Amino acid sequence: MLREACREFANVEVALVPGWSWSCPRAGAAVIVRGLRAVSDFEFELQMASTNRELAPEVETIFFTPAPQYIM
Repeated sequence: MLREACREFANVEVALVPGWSWSCPRAGAAVIVRGLRAVSDFEFELQMASTNRELAPEVETIFFTPAPQYIM
């Protein structure tokens, strides 16, 4: 979905980076996109985003929530 949405932008590359998101700065990422399905996901992802911000403040984390049919 992100690849399709960003296709027209020559300066945007969408990549799946294996492993934890701490590898994103080394991969040249400027934004980390994460999905949240439940409140428990939010707690974990917020801690991860806070840690990432300390390690690489130039990388932004964005959270998306799914449509109801994709929650489980």
